Amino acid sequence: MQVEYALGVKLFVRQRQRLVLTNAGKSYAKSTQKLFEDLDQSALHAVAYGSNKYTHTINLGVLTTFAMTWIIPNLPEFHKLHGNIVVSCFARPNPFDFHEDPLDAAIHCGQSTWPNVTSRKLFDEEMVAVASPDLAEVELILEPRDLARFPLLHESTRPVEWMSWFRTLGLESDAHQFGARFDSFAMIKIAAIAGLGVALVPKILVQTEIDQGILQVIAKHNYVSDSAYCLVYPEDTGENPALEQFATWLVEKCKSYSR
Repeated sequence: MQVEYALGVKLFVRQRQRLVLTNAGKSYAKSTQKLFEDLDQSALHAVAYGSNKYTHTINLGVLTTFAMTWIIPNLPEFHKLHGNIVVSCFARPNPFDFHEDPLDAAIHCGQSTWPNVTSRKLFDEEMVAVASPDLAEVELILEPRDLARFPLLHESTRPVEWMSWFRTLGLESDAHQFGARFDSFAMIKIAAIAGLGVALVPKILVQTEIDQGILQVIAKHNYVSDSAYCLVYPEDTGENPALEQFATWLVEKCKSYSR
């Protein structure tokens, strides 16, 4: 049975043996698409977590690079403590409305001004200038001002981060206006490893590469950005033991990093 009308509004017309959506039909299809997607996801969750092994689930919005670098590698530790809780990660690079997006919580890096949420600070964002040991003439970088002569790599959503870095050293430079720009710190990290230039990135995202000698800190300058990593979740969450256990573990885990 085909539904041609909804609430008295014609959804499609027949043209040459074909059904063509009217403008009202297109609008109706667009507005109901998310509903069907949510229903589909709910069905998949029910199948995936219908066994007795997992009694709780947490759908977590994450910053992709941070999740790949730090959250996911540390989740096995959480699962050893709470084997009945499964944590699923979904990329969310920007703040969103929890009422529109069916997530339980999110890890956010910013000014902690997300409205209608409870925010638990994890740690400040410490930034470091790093480059590949194979970067041409990298040995000539003896002090921070020398960086102005090298190609600088930029995160496109943070166009003034390098300028702020130079200014906290009492230096004025227009070097921040030049150089390649990338949409994520993940791409910047790869670009730095490839020897394309010097990157200014959150230390937590490159600590492994620094320890392995793949990247090296070029200028030892303790620079903390205006942003902080936070765990956020809706104010009206109510009692959620699984989320509270995850939050407690995450906050404690981050203490060891920030020391």
